[in-house]
Amino acid sequence: MSNPNDLLSAVELEAETGTSESTWRYWASINFGPPSFKIGRRRVWRRSTVVAWIAEQERLASPVAVVGAVQPRSGTR
Repeated sequence: MSNPNDLLSAVELEAETGTSESTWRYWASINFGPPSFKIGRRRVWRRSTVVAWIAEQERLASPVAVVGAVQPRSGTR
């Protein structure tokens, strides 16, 4: 079982998410995506932070019920 405090490299993130290593590095360079930090010359991401960021992306992409919004009709006329 993986530890939520595990530190992941861009290569490991690519293997786990399918998003390329270069994308993870680019996102870090423009301050996008989950927070990362360097240990010496090595950039790493904490597993728990990445999981939380992905969950937030999923939540933001889901349709949200808006108060007062017009609901679609069920059935046809």
